Amino acid sequence: MELLIMDVDLFGERLRKIRTERNLNQDDLAALSGVAQATISEYESGKRRAAPRSDQVAKLATVLGVTADYLLGLVDIPNANLTGEVSTSSLKPQKEIPILGKVAAGSGVPAEEDIVGYASVDQADAADFALTVTGFSMFPKLLDGDVVFVRKQPVARNGQMVVVRINGQEGVIKYFQKRSDMVILTSENPEYKPIRIDKDRWDAECAIIGVVVGLKRKFSDS
Repeated sequence: MELLIMDVDLFGERLRKIRTERNLNQDDLAALSGVAQATISEYESGKRRAAPRSDQVAKLATVLGVTADYLLGLVDIPNANLTGEVSTSSLKPQKEIPILGKVAAGSGVPAEEDIVGYASVDQADAADFALTVTGFSMFPKLLDGDVVFVRKQPVARNGQMVVVRINGQEGVIKYFQKRSDMVILTSENPEYKPIRIDKDRWDAECAIIGVVVGLKRKFSDS
């Protein structure tokens, strides 16, 4: 499953920074690039949350004299490209899915429903939203800071990695196992004890949010 994730806020910050360094106002950049001034303004102010189209990024990067990869936050040098790229002509049709706050892979924290960014995935991929992992209960399968891609569904098969909400508040990533009298949520990391929830409590207080279907890991800068 090939996935691409971008930071919309970083895109807006870099767009504003480079435009200012080039002594261009938003109207100037719009006229030179063909990208609407309102669109440029919304990205720079953080009001527009959807990822920009590839043709818009290419036009803006050309006018500003930087690479598209720099504007997208994939590299930190203005004239550098991400190594190992494929041509845009070979990319499959994409769709945008929201990144919804954070979900714990440890003791559990509220799975915030605010959208903190967007990720691009193949149109055919069965992913509905993304969550950022915190904690180490799923180590080494999942690392702190990983972004997991989730398919919404209220049921799961035994052995699947799921996002579970407990008591209507906590969101955790665990392996799911259902027995006749209880549900057992287990971790990849053996240092974390399984969570055992009896059937009545499970039915009343818990819910499967979805099944983990993909992963995005940021490479180390070192």
